[in-house]
Amino acid sequence: MNPILNRCAVRLTACLQDCRMFVKAGGAASPATRVIDDAHRPAILLARGLEGVGLAEFEDQEVAAAPIPIYDGGKFSFYMRYCVSAQNEPEMVSFGIRFMNLCKSVNGVDSIRYDKNVGAAKGMPDFDEDILPIGDAPSHPVCHVHVNYAVPNHINIQADNDLRLPAGDVDPILVVRSVDHWYCRRLGILR
Repeated sequence: MNPILNRCAVRLTACLQDCRMFVKAGGAASPATRVIDDAHRPAILLARGLEGVGLAEFEDQEVAAAPIPIYDGGKFSFYMRYCVSAQNEPEMVSFGIRFMNLCKSVNGVDSIRYDKNVGAAKGMPDFDEDILPIGDAPSHPVCHVHVNYAVPNHINIQADNDLRLPAGDVDPILVVRSVDHWYCRRLGILR
């Protein structure tokens, strides 16, 4: 494997092992890895909790399909695609991070998702190529955060979880570590 991409895989694995919100029975917090050997732009895809499309491309489909369990019944799934840039540096091409079924809290946060997907934005009818730096769509920004809330059964309203807040292009490992800090504080298991 390309040493630059290997560093990305090692960093993510260390992050997952270090996070206290994950249940790590038998090393369960390691990602499935798929190396994409492209002479012009080598890439690596790291994932857990995948469904359907893309799953067959992983040698270890069982690991790729299994989300990482979170304490109190939640599940963490992700994909992260890194490539080697023209400057011979790691480049985050796209990612999707999903913390689902989080433990119930006073504020009702049920899930947190953070996505970077250029193709989704370009396919939207409100895509505007004049939005800097690469064009974007207000209905589905390239980089966006979802914070979804659980609606208690006794309240007769429908959940409204379609808001995608535009966000900057950040290292997804920072997102994982930040959610881990918040969640562990919430559960009272900070270091």
